[in-house]
Amino acid sequence: MLKLFDSPAEVLLQEQWQCSLKVQEIWPIVSRELLLVQDWDDALALLSLHDGTVVHHTLLGCWVDSGLYPPEERLKKTPKYATWSNPQEDATLHISADFGRAVSSNVLFYSKSGSHTVIDYTACLRQRV
Repeated sequence: MLKLFDSPAEVLLQEQWQCSLKVQEIWPIVSRELLLVQDWDDALALLSLHDGTVVHHTLLGCWVDSGLYPPEERLKKTPKYATWSNPQEDATLHISADFGRAVSSNVLFYSKSGSHTVIDYTACLRQRV
């Protein structure tokens, strides 16, 4: 992780921390000062932007999909090994990879050819429209 110092006189990059990882994708979660890393086995890890340490918070798929993460107090209350069922893996919803998708802080919306599926994952409810 490099820190950028920008002044009228010069631009300077300073190394903050480093680690060696084989990753597929990286997403910054600046609002929580975290870095989300997906490795080649599709495992996800949250790293601190400050020092690169692994943060032991629960990471649910709905947060990754929406790009929105709960406040620190809610994270503390979430059971450590809580899981979230990906609706695309639920055969009863008939959602395929070619469906259009929109996300918000609490809803996933899938649509194809006039068929719509709305998933409210704050209450773990599903409804077909």
